[in-house]
Amino acid sequence: MTVLDQVRELAGRVSNWGRWGDDDERGTLNLIDAAAVARGAAAVVDGTTIPLSIPADLTVPRIMGQQTRTPPLRTLIMQNFAWTGDPATGELNDDTVTMGLQSCTHWDALSHAGYDGRLYNGFPNSTVTSEAGATRCGIDKAGPIVTRGVLADVARVRGVDALEHGAVVTPDELSAATGDAGIEAGDIVLVRTGQMGRFLAGDRKAYEH
Repeated sequence: MTVLDQVRELAGRVSNWGRWGDDDERGTLNLIDAAAVARGAAAVVDGTTIPLSIPADLTVPRIMGQQTRTPPLRTLIMQNFAWTGDPATGELNDDTVTMGLQSCTHWDALSHAGYDGRLYNGFPNSTVTSEAGATRCGIDKAGPIVTRGVLADVARVRGVDALEHGAVVTPDELSAATGDAGIEAGDIVLVRTGQMGRFLAGDRKAYEH
């Protein structure tokens, strides 16, 4: 059995196509129901926020050297503009940003990838057009995402600062990392590999590759 055959066999076993109807474009985000949102809200202890994003500037990493991920280019188009002609009545600043959408932290839509000419739930890939973009399974279908987050610190389980590139995370490691958290349908699992630590420490080359 080839790798492709193995992938197809696995896809057949874990596929959610049709689970929420033939017209569904949200996939497992449907599991984040009202009960999941309430469970997430109940998990808040002191309101501390932890940012998981990376800076949207010229230091943005290019994963695996992909040059198509254009760093954000900011252009100031209005600087201290006195819109009435009198600075005393008010001044405005404004700018524009041109960027590759995958050059920063983002959430992939179900239209991002497919195979055999089909997207999630069997929609044809022709529903993605250069004129209209993703007319099916676009990120606009995701809706608000508010739920409980469970940290799976795989690097800590292995006793390392960061996993090596290409490391395979096993189901047993995920179970060990989540411990007694009691993961439920609709929770979001955050897997820590330690790679972000390399980027934040300034080792951009190690992070990118």
